[in-house]
Amino acid sequence: MSRRPDYPLYGKKYCGDRAKKEVHDLDHEDTGPEGCHVDRIIDAGQARGFVPDTLEQAGNEGFKNCPKCLGLHRATFVRAMIVLVMATALVAAALEAQSFISELNNCVEVGGGKIATVPLDAKYVKYNGQVRRVVKFASTLSDGQGDCKCPKCCDGGCYVIIYVGAAQAAAAPAGLPGAGASSLRSTSDPLVHILYILWVVC
Repeated sequence: MSRRPDYPLYGKKYCGDRAKKEVHDLDHEDTGPEGCHVDRIIDAGQARGFVPDTLEQAGNEGFKNCPKCLGLHRATFVRAMIVLVMATALVAAALEAQSFISELNNCVEVGGGKIATVPLDAKYVKYNGQVRRVVKFASTLSDGQGDCKCPKCCDGGCYVIIYVGAAQAAAAPAGLPGAGASSLRSTSDPLVHILYILWVVC
């Protein structure tokens, strides 16, 4: 079917059913046996239009969407979208938390008397059993001193000497913290390690 040019709709797109408080979209009218039955609504004197001729106006007047031609009621649709967004956010947060926990469980211990080998992409390490966030990797002590916020109170606890694989250091992009030590990158032998300074949050 199509829009009705005569009374009471006069070519309007939306037809309200006063009896059921439903609104129908005449441009998408379901004309099947179990459809909208707009002509019956008109014949029963229950049809009306809206001013302005919008779905929003029909909703403002308390008319719910016809499930045949308009699907879910607007409020139901909004609630469903909110639930979907919240569920997506929860899944993303759960995945991020799982990744974070896994990263913490695999932290390298850098305290003690031995020099530890730490990958250049590490974000956290363990320092005497406590998890610390990595501030930067530096090839010399002076390269990282500007990042230390408490050089006196921690008595050197902000940094520790570590090993970094020479192959990894050689492949590191120039923008990576600690990059630029060309003298330390003379070999890409995976069995060779070089000394770096690891700065951590004190």
